[in-house]
Amino acid sequence: MMLQNYDDANIDYQKAKELDPSKYFIFNNHQDDKEIEKKIEEAKQQNQKKMKKDYYKILEIDKNATTEDIKKAYRKLAKKWHPNRNNSGTEEEKKQAEKRFKDINDANIILNDPKKRKIFDCGGDPEDPNGIFSIFK
Repeated sequence: MMLQNYDDANIDYQKAKELDPSKYFIFNNHQDDKEIEKKIEEAKQQNQKKMKKDYYKILEIDKNATTEDIKKAYRKLAKKWHPNRNNSGTEEEKKQAEKRFKDINDANIILNDPKKRKIFDCGGDPEDPNGIFSIFK
């Protein structure tokens, strides 16, 4: 719901800005305009954080989990969600199982690599080679 509210508000804001730039400033004050832009950017960043996968949640483990805990959780969930075990349902159920299995594999790869896990824990994207956290690699 929050994602939709952000998207709708941003679209409305951009349309208003394009239609009549003279009314774009709420109180005809450039400072207010900057405040609005700042709030939109903050909302965008919060939105991106919510969209980011939580690998700990995917594997159903705590952030302080050991390598052994990660391996154990991975084996359990991979067995449960493996596409070969979930091929008797509807097409939608099969796709959901495949997506879930892929997410479980991704979580295992990231959390079992100490460098990638550190980048993830710092809020970065361990799969982005050009990201700000690439210096840890």
